[in-house]
Amino acid sequence: MPPPPGFSLAQSEFNDFLFEFVVDEKDGHYLTVISALARLDLNPWDEAARLAQLPRAGAIDELTAVIRDQETEDWQPTDPRSIATRLVDFLPKYRAASATPRPPGVTKTKRPKSAPREILMWLVFATVVVVVVWSLSPG
Repeated sequence: MPPPPGFSLAQSEFNDFLFEFVVDEKDGHYLTVISALARLDLNPWDEAARLAQLPRAGAIDELTAVIRDQETEDWQPTDPRSIATRLVDFLPKYRAASATPRPPGVTKTKRPKSAPREILMWLVFATVVVVVVWSLSPG
């Protein structure tokens, strides 16, 4: 059985919403809607589809609660409702109705910073591949 249309990463109508920037965290990573929902053990595509079915005010209320639940010692949202209001505008249902600008300095092409442990992980992976290939080679 194929996955529902909203789940396809390449063609999901929810990609603009799910991959939208929420905040930079103090540890150098940045929080997107998809990671915020996943942190709460919610299926991001199902939750985006559910939010898109709500009236705009209801979607904002629900997303405000999600943002409040992201509070950590690295980040305390000062105005989760205004963040949620901006993010709801990226849902397909509300995209044409409003074009709330991103906060200053936030661009759509923002990429996460490489963490040293990610580099280390790739080096370990490459080392394992070399050892496996070397051990399987004749001679």
